[in-house]
Amino acid sequence: MPIPSLRPSESMPEPASVVSSGRLCRFAAEVLLRSGVPQDIADIVAWSLVEADLRGHPSHGIARLPVFVQRVRSGAHDPQARPKILAASRNTAVVDAANGFGHVAAKFAVELAVEKAGEADVAVVVIRRMQNCGILAPYVEEIAFRGMIGAMCTNGAPAVAPVGGSKPILGTNPLAISFPFVEPITLDMSTAVVARDKITMALREGRKIPLDWALDSEGRPTIDPGKALKGSLLPLGGHKGFGLAVVVELLAGVLSGAGIAADVGWLYTTDRPQDSGCCMAALRVAAFMREEEFHDRLTRMATQVKGAGGGGACTINLPGEIERRTRVERLREGIPLHAATAETLQHLAEEVGAKPV
Repeated sequence: MPIPSLRPSESMPEPASVVSSGRLCRFAAEVLLRSGVPQDIADIVAWSLVEADLRGHPSHGIARLPVFVQRVRSGAHDPQARPKILAASRNTAVVDAANGFGHVAAKFAVELAVEKAGEADVAVVVIRRMQNCGILAPYVEEIAFRGMIGAMCTNGAPAVAPVGGSKPILGTNPLAISFPFVEPITLDMSTAVVARDKITMALREGRKIPLDWALDSEGRPTIDPGKALKGSLLPLGGHKGFGLAVVVELLAGVLSGAGIAADVGWLYTTDRPQDSGCCMAALRVAAFMREEEFHDRLTRMATQVKGAGGGGACTINLPGEIERRTRVERLREGIPLHAATAETLQHLAEEVGAKPV
């Protein structure tokens, strides 16, 4: 059986519509507001969803809005919850997200980590009782824009089988690191071959998936997204990705006091809170060397890496460059919405009495 030549990012058919980021953000905020979410929280969640679409990751974007509304209605999400500091030292903190929106808890942790690192050079903040917070890049880049190195990882519901196994036990457990530069150099990656929502989106859009993304329920590689969702994802790079996923679980789950591995709830079920965890760090560059020297050294490194293409048509991109170009383009030209997503959002607008997107 041939393997589809899909790029593991987001290959999608011709969009049904193209919507400006501002309009999409206002729509998401209005839907959340009409669903009982306070305005300031709705604005943060809308920002995070639209940022994912702007960067070319629709699986984590506005397509998730309906499930957040469902979770609020069911009580799995507390729309009023605000993060609270449970314990703190000069450069550490433990935060309780109180089963509220993970986007709000992550933004809170960013500000707390930056504040503490500004005084103590290095800060680490962990979060417990957290819900999904979307892609991680925007949070660590907020740290980078303050002249600091930002790092973040989160654990999630069991989706990935360990090497040698077939039962999902660890989450896709993403991690992200951003370095301050003219434009931040930002790595944001899943420790699985692919994020689970990319398979969910492939199913919704009627696409097959590459053979090396997932196993079916009997432990066999599959190109059928429906079978993959009933089975397990594969760790990135085999035992290396599995090892990274374990490390993320230790930092974001064990150290934070959040749910661990199979204890973490699913985003797409509405029976209980997720209780995922997060570990976030900020390192003030000026504590190690002058910022100008750091930028000069980073420029030298970037120049060497980009010059390794040997000429020809090949373009070497540093982490985050493709997403940044996509973001600039979509800010200018709008965000493409797949027909299935557009239809779902239309129904959602009608349900809550919001203006259609």
